[in-house]
Amino acid sequence: HDDLVIMLIFLQAILLMGLRYNGLRRLWRAGDDWLARYLLNFEIGLSQNGMDVFKAHHSQILTIIKERRNGDLEWDPDSSTPGPRLIPLPGREIPAGRGTGQTQARSRRTEFDDVSRFLSVEMLRSEERVYTITGEPGSGKSTLLFEMFRQCSYRVREKGTGWIPVLIFGNELDYETIRTAEDLPDLLGKYFEAKRQPRFKKWIQECYETQRLLVIIDGLDEFPDLARYTQATQKLCELVEKNVGRHRIILSCREEDYQGRIPGRLFCVLPLVRAQIARYLEQSEAY
Repeated sequence: HDDLVIMLIFLQAILLMGLRYNGLRRLWRAGDDWLARYLLNFEIGLSQNGMDVFKAHHSQILTIIKERRNGDLEWDPDSSTPGPRLIPLPGREIPAGRGTGQTQARSRRTEFDDVSRFLSVEMLRSEERVYTITGEPGSGKSTLLFEMFRQCSYRVREKGTGWIPVLIFGNELDYETIRTAEDLPDLLGKYFEAKRQPRFKKWIQECYETQRLLVIIDGLDEFPDLARYTQATQKLCELVEKNVGRHRIILSCREEDYQGRIPGRLFCVLPLVRAQIARYLEQSEAY
């Protein structure tokens, strides 16, 4: 009897926290944060030369991101702050991807408050290798991927742990590069060779066999050769399914350009509603 009373009091306390202080949401988020830090704390063991190559590439990517952001000062990709630097973007998983039935069934949640936070944990505890982010124009897909690149880069540069991020821009891919690539590492090599980064090309192909890469392809719908978009997408899907190994791949495209051919799990960035914006502002003021 005493145990039952104690349990009821405990449940009542949790309910009050959830209703009055939004405690359940914070507790869930704290659990995800802890799990993400624990899972992402795997050593990568880069040599000093390898770290120098990565840092040089990282600086080049940040320059490109800043140019694409048109000097937006509200989000600084060069910040050394390890934590999130943008408003948490809500999202949901759409069971239309070509992921395995087992992987789809194991997903506990279909809607969540922060896509970036969810994926940081899910990419390590899920067997799926490919993730696609869709959303309406201006929903924050690119900013979300840039933020994931920034956080991964921070862990690599400052702690020597976690995914090694590799960022590819969809509007810089060409059909011949995709068509002639034999597999994903070959595609990466051709892409960075075309960008006149032979040192990074060689380094990333070496890392493909020894490290864990997070390959980010931003703006697949911005592929410049629209007449060959379908063929390019089909071939790219073949490449990301071949020799992926321990690595993870995230692609982004607009909802209307997602053709259902991309393998893996499909997520959609949802627009922020007024209540979410208000909650974020309240938490920012409290912080």
